Amino acid sequence: MSGRRLPLLVMRHGPAEALTAKHGRDADRRLTPQGRARTERACAALSRLLPPLERIYTSPYLRASETAELLAAALEVPAPPVTPLLAPGFERARLAQMLAEGGGSGVAIVAHEPDLSEFIAWLSGARVEMGKGTSCLTELAEPGTAQLFAIYPLTALDKLDDD
Repeated sequence: MSGRRLPLLVMRHGPAEALTAKHGRDADRRLTPQGRARTERACAALSRLLPPLERIYTSPYLRASETAELLAAALEVPAPPVTPLLAPGFERARLAQMLAEGGGSGVAIVAHEPDLSEFIAWLSGARVEMGKGTSCLTELAEPGTAQLFAIYPLTALDKLDDD
């Protein structure tokens, strides 16, 4: 990244359906109607709080891609591409390298726990708990190194959008 710092928003998907026989696979679970509404409000609040972000990447799991689409709409950026690099159990170093090589003014990722908390800890040394819909703003200094700036729990973002 040659001395350049890249704002990186790390976001866990919003509240999703419980896994039942109707889904067949965990990857097919959607946001609940209430989870979708709360996530949409949270994304609207984030759009007022964040530095400019121009790219969003999402896990291939449905609940993450639905969350990423809501974030993209709120930030008025292109539809988020799905990447297997954000599937559960992702390889941190490969993801960090892809993000660093992408260029631009800022990027967001939407994925799952425990991978996101582990990724943030690996990048910054910070221990965070990424509840559903929680976002964490960092600044990627180089692949594998970041500074943590803010944690936005879903409940706090929900209240911000009421203002």
